[in-house]
Amino acid sequence: MDNFVGVDGNAIARILGQDGAQRDAEQSSVASRPIYKTGILNGKPIARFDGVDDLFNLSIEGGGFNVNADILAPARASKKAEFFIVYKATGVAIEGILDLGTSAGSAWPLANDHFQDACISQTQLDLGVAASSPRAGFIIFNGSIDQNIPLRSYWVNGTLLLATGVAFGLGVPGSPNLGATSVGKFAGDFAEYVFYASTLTIPQRNAIKNYLATKYGIAVV
Repeated sequence: MDNFVGVDGNAIARILGQDGAQRDAEQSSVASRPIYKTGILNGKPIARFDGVDDLFNLSIEGGGFNVNADILAPARASKKAEFFIVYKATGVAIEGILDLGTSAGSAWPLANDHFQDACISQTQLDLGVAASSPRAGFIIFNGSIDQNIPLRSYWVNGTLLLATGVAFGLGVPGSPNLGATSVGKFAGDFAEYVFYASTLTIPQRNAIKNYLATKYGIAVV
């Protein structure tokens, strides 16, 4: 959200990617645009999703860039991926924040407050309960996926939630978006999303985690 310039309370049509490759997130429908709010997280702005119909489309973007071709295809080729999401949830139902075209996504049922993930694969995986809940405040949710081993690992604010060798697939091309999955719509505040078509080394992962923690004022381990 850093490079978005807007007026507090206005709807957001597009968030520009920060890698220079026009990897943007956009919403053409005015009614489904999240709201821009300034100074919410460590003085930084966020996008506020209503949990009803707000979402950003990640599949049709400027400069001929396409998430399926330019990010998910390399991830499927390497059979590896890693992501970080900085967000806070405010909803009272099962919610999904990220769908990478697999008809699934990252979610957490209210009934037991467990995290759940299927961002990359189509196999839902219960990650258990984290010490830091997204309903209590902003968190850094980090997932590392390696289909070759196989190994899926997840952290919240640097604390390991789960590492498992459960086999999975990297999904099929679909319509990736931010703010909704097949399990539900996201209600809450979104600050930043980082995706790699590979897994990171421990020093690399810690560097990204610490960068986000410093930037947003989130305590990590």
